[in-house]
Amino acid sequence: MSVINLTLDNLRLPGLPNFTPDFGTKEAEGVSVTTENVCKDVMLPFTVERPVFVNENSSTSEVQTSRTLILSQSAITLSIGRPSFASCKLTLKAAFVSGYATVTYSKAENVTQTIYLRPGDCVELVGNTSLYFEVNSAATVGEHNGIFRGKCLNGAPESLYPILPIGNTKNLPGGGYTIEQVLANIAAGNFADIYPGDYFIDSNNKVYRIAGLDTELNKGDTAMTSHHAVIVPDFALTNMGWNPTNTTAGGYASSAIQAYCDGAGQTAIEGVFGAAHVLTCRDLLSSDMNASAASPGYSAWQGVASSWGWFSHKVRLMSEVEVYGARVWSGGYDIGTANEQFPLFRLMPQLATGLRYSYWLSGIAGAVSACFVDSYGNADSSGTSLALGVRVRFLVG
Repeated sequence: MSVINLTLDNLRLPGLPNFTPDFGTKEAEGVSVTTENVCKDVMLPFTVERPVFVNENSSTSEVQTSRTLILSQSAITLSIGRPSFASCKLTLKAAFVSGYATVTYSKAENVTQTIYLRPGDCVELVGNTSLYFEVNSAATVGEHNGIFRGKCLNGAPESLYPILPIGNTKNLPGGGYTIEQVLANIAAGNFADIYPGDYFIDSNNKVYRIAGLDTELNKGDTAMTSHHAVIVPDFALTNMGWNPTNTTAGGYASSAIQAYCDGAGQTAIEGVFGAAHVLTCRDLLSSDMNASAASPGYSAWQGVASSWGWFSHKVRLMSEVEVYGARVWSGGYDIGTANEQFPLFRLMPQLATGLRYSYWLSGIAGAVSACFVDSYGNADSSGTSLALGVRVRFLVG
């Protein structure tokens, strides 16, 4: 008769040759397994998979097997609980932490090494070694522009704000700030708790989302020197034609839609953020159109932006590059200083093309047509008299 051993005494995990899991209890024949061991056998594999949350000014004395460590902005010390965990790995998860973690750890006895870890990086756990993690809270703006978070900055801290119009990926409590507090931090260049994807809500729960931080710094014939956040609402301020007369003559600078942005659109934005906090910037806008030149997007069409000029404004439409990261139907004179894709759309492109409504862009596609983002998600163009959404961008600080 064959005897099959169904215990887990000799279980080995792939990639972890030195690790023997602390579960699977075997007793001598006739000796029953205790309730404590049964509970351990059932729960330990689940517990091992759970992340270790490390809050401010705290430490954990033991890290088990391949774990996920979630850090706050503080220094902590970790020790590996048992020598059997040699060659296991600790994975750093810090999506809500700015910057990186500085880690001093031992790869061998009496040999230490300091490295920098980004979220998702791993560090190998060796024997009974101690690790020292220090999270760098003085992250650069560039590091913040590389992280999508999606937190309601002026929402109550105890409340969850799952406001993503296309497929929630975040359920984060509100930041608990007032709009004034956040804007004061932005103006001071303090982005410690501010990331692309974060947003403000107004009294009607409409979402004004951060598209980038300091992306316009030092641009313009008069340099933009104020720290700022670029805001792009999730919604359209109104629906209207780019030009009701079905022409792109005079370029974007002469369009009816930019006139709206400079008037009623600006008034609406300042009503939420305050006139002093909505910044004036200098931008190159297309100022003329050659009706006999071939369109850059489709050679069979006629009409292309043929000149540009410097204009002061607070509110404007986005360019194709700011949305898609490239020109599609528009020409070089349509781009000017609006020449880089916003971090928001690089990190979460669905917020550019997955909103299920059509909205105008600033580019000219032909003598009678302008560029827009279609409700189906495609880059499109149409006659300028068509009533589409006015989704704007502006700077606050």
